[in-house]
Amino acid sequence: MGSSGPRGAMAHDLRNYRALPAAGFKVVSMASNHAMDWGTDALLDCIRRLRQDNIAVIGAGADIEEARQAAVLDCKGTRIALLSYCSVAPKGYYASKGKAGVAPMRAITHYEPLEEDQPGTPAEISTYPLEEDLQALSEDVRKAKDNADAWALWSQIFTFDIRPSAKVTIPQNNQNRAAGSPSGRVENRLSVR
Repeated sequence: MGSSGPRGAMAHDLRNYRALPAAGFKVVSMASNHAMDWGTDALLDCIRRLRQDNIAVIGAGADIEEARQAAVLDCKGTRIALLSYCSVAPKGYYASKGKAGVAPMRAITHYEPLEEDQPGTPAEISTYPLEEDLQALSEDVRKAKDNADAWALWSQIFTFDIRPSAKVTIPQNNQNRAAGSPSGRVENRLSVR
């Protein structure tokens, strides 16, 4: 069995797909550096199959709007919005207006030699989010917060926090507490890198 994907994607038996709905998955993130290995038709077919089985898809879509769409799940009376992005996809894999692909959270890496007059010596490495992607992600989070009680964000490889400390509190009158949290408070603190 050879490869017909641009990045060495292996052929898979579609009968294996049945394991996903059988296992009870409710949401799948497709924001992956391999989501487009078999091209647009395969990506859209996978999304279609998942949705037919009532599995929400985040992080990929038929265009940028769909790829950035949050999935909102009800968990014992608490609405949780899930978002997903990819920072490591090859060129051409990112969704855009009218183009299928993964939700981008691209980054720029800058190498600054520690000794300016010595090319090839060790460098200070800095990585920054692409400003347009960061602004779009921030807007996606704002929308998610408007439609849910809590939200979660997943980004493949390059991660950061929009604010130094993100805190989500589930209302105290909710009888269904967050798993592992007797107070009902869910806190998400990520370090800024």
